[in-house]
Amino acid sequence: MKKETTIAIFMGIAFGVILSLIMVSRTRSKSTSLTNKKNVNDASQIVTPVPQTGSDFSFEVTAPSNNIIVNKNVITILGKISANSLIMLQSPIKDVILNTTKNTFSTDFPLALGENVIHIVVYPKDSQYKSQEKELRVFYIEE
Repeated sequence: MKKETTIAIFMGIAFGVILSLIMVSRTRSKSTSLTNKKNVNDASQIVTPVPQTGSDFSFEVTAPSNNIIVNKNVITILGKISANSLIMLQSPIKDVILNTTKNTFSTDFPLALGENVIHIVVYPKDSQYKSQEKELRVFYIEE
């Protein structure tokens, strides 16, 4: 019984080593073939967008200022924005989505008692510009 057990263990180890060597060699050959197949013209296919003159994307929150302390549970958020942009205002108690047609925006936003972190993300209609983000902290304290 000891001979058969020893032979079985030896055969199992040998088979495992051979199988792992085959798998490693196939994995290496696939990865090298993938890197060799990279298209040399990939760099020429990358298009860098050139902004049009006179249509710069801008975003500014004009009111309220950051870290302001208020005694009302609703504030009005005002700002300047490029026309036809999508604005997302997010806080733990409410999410608001605005689609602007003008260069300004205004919305009433509810506040929770204490610190309110309002995350504002603006997505321009023109896809050549990146989205912009701002964080506004407003403290609501009852009197």
